[in-house]
Amino acid sequence: QSLLRAEMQALCFLLLLVQLWPLPVWTKDPIRVFVVPHNQLDMAWMYKIQESMQAYAASVYTSVVEELTRGPSRKFIAVEQEFFRLWWDSVASAQQKRQVRSLLAQRRLEFVTGGQVVPDEAVTHVDDQILQLTGRGAVAGRCPVTGWGEQLPDLQRWRAQPTGPKPGLRGGPYTGSPRAPSHRPSLVPRGRGRRPKPGSLAEGHGFLYETFGFRPRFSWQVDPFGASATTPTLFALAGFHAHVISRVDYDLKEAMQATQEGPHGFGLRGPQEDTVRETASERGPSEHSKSRAGRARPVGRAGAGRGGARRAGLTVRPLQGLQFVWRASPSLAERQEIFTHVMDQHSYCSIWFRWDAVARSPDLDASIINPVSSLNVATYAITLAEDVKQRAAWFRTPHLLWPWGCDKQFFNASVQFANMDPVLSYINSHASQLGISVEYATLGDYFRAVHTHKVTWQARGQQDFLPYSSEPLHAWTGFYTSRSGLKGLARRASALLHAAESMFVRHVWTAPGTALQPARALGQLRQLRWAVSEVQHHDGITGTETPKVRDMYVRHLKAGMQGVQQLVASLMKGRARARADPETQGLTAVLYNPLAWAVTSIVTLTVDFPDVSVTDESGRPVPAQVRKSKKEPGKHDLHVLTSVPGLSYRDYSLKPSRGAPRAGPAPTAAAASLRQLGRRARRASGPRGSRLLAVHNDCLGVFLDRDTNLMHSIWERQGNRTVRVTQEFLEYHVNGDLRRGPVSDNYVFAAETAAEPAWKEVELEIEAGPLVTEVRQYFYRDEKDGAHTFAILSRLAHAPGRPGGELLCQRLEQELRVGPLELNREALLSTSTDLHSQRELHSDSNGYQMQRRPGHNRGDPSIARWPEWTGPPSPGQKSGASPGPPSCAGTACESFAPRSAAVQERRAACSPLRGQLVLREAGTGPSLTLTQNYYPMVQSAFIQDGRSRLVLLSERAHGVSSQHSGQLE
Repeated sequence: QSLLRAEMQALCFLLLLVQLWPLPVWTKDPIRVFVVPHNQLDMAWMYKIQESMQAYAASVYTSVVEELTRGPSRKFIAVEQEFFRLWWDSVASAQQKRQVRSLLAQRRLEFVTGGQVVPDEAVTHVDDQILQLTGRGAVAGRCPVTGWGEQLPDLQRWRAQPTGPKPGLRGGPYTGSPRAPSHRPSLVPRGRGRRPKPGSLAEGHGFLYETFGFRPRFSWQVDPFGASATTPTLFALAGFHAHVISRVDYDLKEAMQATQEGPHGFGLRGPQEDTVRETASERGPSEHSKSRAGRARPVGRAGAGRGGARRAGLTVRPLQGLQFVWRASPSLAERQEIFTHVMDQHSYCSIWFRWDAVARSPDLDASIINPVSSLNVATYAITLAEDVKQRAAWFRTPHLLWPWGCDKQFFNASVQFANMDPVLSYINSHASQLGISVEYATLGDYFRAVHTHKVTWQARGQQDFLPYSSEPLHAWTGFYTSRSGLKGLARRASALLHAAESMFVRHVWTAPGTALQPARALGQLRQLRWAVSEVQHHDGITGTETPKVRDMYVRHLKAGMQGVQQLVASLMKGRARARADPETQGLTAVLYNPLAWAVTSIVTLTVDFPDVSVTDESGRPVPAQVRKSKKEPGKHDLHVLTSVPGLSYRDYSLKPSRGAPRAGPAPTAAAASLRQLGRRARRASGPRGSRLLAVHNDCLGVFLDRDTNLMHSIWERQGNRTVRVTQEFLEYHVNGDLRRGPVSDNYVFAAETAAEPAWKEVELEIEAGPLVTEVRQYFYRDEKDGAHTFAILSRLAHAPGRPGGELLCQRLEQELRVGPLELNREALLSTSTDLHSQRELHSDSNGYQMQRRPGHNRGDPSIARWPEWTGPPSPGQKSGASPGPPSCAGTACESFAPRSAAVQERRAACSPLRGQLVLREAGTGPSLTLTQNYYPMVQSAFIQDGRSRLVLLSERAHGVSSQHSGQLE
């Protein structure tokens, strides 16, 4: 509230000054402003879904529908579906539902994106993005339906400058005819104007289509923390016409704005250039490193002004402005492209034009702030016009998308529209003086207007916008691994859902007359679909939600998994009963492979007896190995070598074998032998590698250094090459004190020092068997510790002569155990090799395709800039000292918190009455490059040189980096 009061005092001062000036005379072409009312509901971030629903979310849809019905010029866009679906099913009256249908038909209410949530783009898996977007109720085809059989013009035909010169031309923009629309696979159903079906069980697009006959055509991904290349590809496949994003690196956004010349002459002239994270030595001379006049430009500089101070030592590439055609998939390229609009530095919030305050659950602050009246309407109009002219300079057409709204707004739409209506009316009545015209609009209105200009747009390749930095020293890379347990649970729930859906369809298809109740089964699947979809929210799987919201996600996932596990058990019960042998006390294990190809794997089961025999459906013995269970005392872990064809079942019989005759091949599972090799202290120097211990299978050999108990190297049999590989746990010491600058929290990773070893001794154990050999390394933080802090359990499989066994044989499976951690520490597993990777890393984009990640130079002096306080000293700060940002208590200073609405896309700024913040170049150090060198790894990453490649595959999302050549952490 104090922040709001300070903001409004500054606004009053600004409006008072504006009132003293006469209206300027506008001599340039008028700007057409599309005011897009919206609400960023943030489905579950600070508060649980039901809390938000009761406090403000239901009020948003109730009041918006009412106000749109009252004003024929008013419009609104709705984004995520979970709150709308809850409102539609449990709150909306029959009359309100009729009003919604009418508003959709009039194009005054528009659903954009249309998924169950606004998903994160860095740590979500492509399968889960499709699930929450479409509800998995889609089939191949293309549907142009937008209302009741109404069609949009084909906005797919955006003119895009080709990546290379057109034959016969010598470079320059391509201004030929727009290409013919390609035949593209689609995630939307066939049909034209199909009436909705009652009682829809679908979510996302499935719900919208079955209920309204409507398919979203535009995205609104303005709040996720960075933009991946997978998301625009999926939207293109879903038939979207345009994609809207906002959170990109602040330096990059300034450069994109600075190099764009708008239609009104405000922009900067010069070749469009981009900065890419490559050193000059890694690439040849750039053709864009010279100006039009042929003079050499400073490498790493793009444009002038504040956005021109680029990160030194970097080469340049052609830079798109804030609008471009994104060809985000390297394999699909121009066959799947989408027009992309990047919000300018003001992002999606209009903080000076909010009159219903901010909703804070469970109590609402609904006080009206500076309502519009005849005395101040001119000042509001002039303020909006000046803001519009600044923004218009960053875009190429005389049309401006002006978002009106912010987080948790429009819970009182009556107040919002009652204040904005007179402002828009005043502007339009003084359009000749102000130089702008304004209108309420949807995204469809805006992009149709832009499309009519037939502009040729530059094409962007597969590069994404990760990582995201909001301001100096605020690299949002911490959430790549925050709440790792939730990330792992979400991935397991998604895998279970996929398998259960496949099993259910297969069961209904092959045995439609069984006693299984389809309606109950669909309800169990839908519950887990809903839970898996909602956790994809950009404040869900990211780990940036409050503890009570995290607990809500976990409850929903576990409840959904329990129901689906019951469904899976009922589907398998018939098979197990048919295979059971009543004369023995054995068990039947039923395995199902939900993938479309055969899989050979080692499955671990828990049994009560150590002497067990395993046979397949034909009675043949199956290789197996048994050991005491460490998780369940008194029980045993049974490793079984299995091979299951795609979309098929395999049954295995488990029987006690104590006292059984050993005629023919012995079917009894083999027991593993354990070898304990003691603890070794960490060495700063001294001989290493003089005593090696080999553990191998038919494909790989792992060598352990007996002087340190660390891994020494890996030998690969097929290529007969040995690669030095060492693994250890390290820790970054991070800042946890707000008075010293940005803290390392759920969002931001703020390292203070280079990574240091987090252990002093390593204990080594080897459990060897004919099927699995496991190497156990336990890392102790101190020599006196009785319990380890970290552990690596590495497993080599022995699968001779089995089809598909080579994949199992050629990998080293590792289980990592971490904790407890100390305060203000970030833990990592560092894998160092002798590969000459030049610090170049590849990581996956949402499990879809790989992204090349060249590393920053550690010595780049301007990778980060620190805000330096030049005014009076902060409380507790000595005069003349400037250790970091000042305290914002009692001032108009913006918060340094990552999710403060006031700093989402702007620099830190304080009232000039109290002092000011200026940017100085920070000195070199590890923290300047560490955070910008971290990238999301949803399921895979690799480093390589000319001979070998080291690949990591993960069962949950992590942050990944290559801080040195040949190293991956």
